[in-house]
Amino acid sequence: MAILMPNPNRVIVFVDGQNLYMRICECFPDLPHRGHCDLGPLANGLVNLAPDRALTEIRYYTGIQDSQTDPNGYAGKQRYLAKLTKAGITVKQRPMKYSREWVKDRVQPATGGPRFVQIWQAREKGIDIMLALDLVLMADANAYDTAIIVSQDTDLDVAVEAAFHIVGQRHYLAIENAYIPAGAPGTLFNNARLANTVPRALSRVFLQKIGAIP
Repeated sequence: MAILMPNPNRVIVFVDGQNLYMRICECFPDLPHRGHCDLGPLANGLVNLAPDRALTEIRYYTGIQDSQTDPNGYAGKQRYLAKLTKAGITVKQRPMKYSREWVKDRVQPATGGPRFVQIWQAREKGIDIMLALDLVLMADANAYDTAIIVSQDTDLDVAVEAAFHIVGQRHYLAIENAYIPAGAPGTLFNNARLANTVPRALSRVFLQKIGAIP
């Protein structure tokens, strides 16, 4: 027996912050504000793609810079997260991990040969796991009817599969994947999207129409 979709359909939007930021930078490099995306219009625009749905929560997952290693980055991120929290968005964060890495120096020596320098490189660790756990545990608790995952990190495929498995036939569950299609061939993310989800392609025209990007 099929499980009927509830009315209203409770929707939670799960946003992988770094993945979305990098994707916008890659696909829309001419935007006046690097990586800009207004999460409120984005979430509402996604929810309104289908009838009889109600947005109950926006959850934003991100790494946070170390205040000593990168004080400017830390301060800027704190201001941004405070703005999200004030708007009613749930923020989930973890400290970034730093390691020394060799990179090619922008200033090359007069000999014309490459020169490499060591820098502290920040990496997000555990953000996808945090999102995955929430997706599964909240599905198990019947905290939402539809999840919309804004990410193109295919590591989350396992979490999608686990959510459907753990819920089984106990109650209605749908999972959608909002992704930005690739532009030119060879771009970093191409058209990667999550398996076993309803695809929601976010074109530039759509994002501008709903006011998510300028």
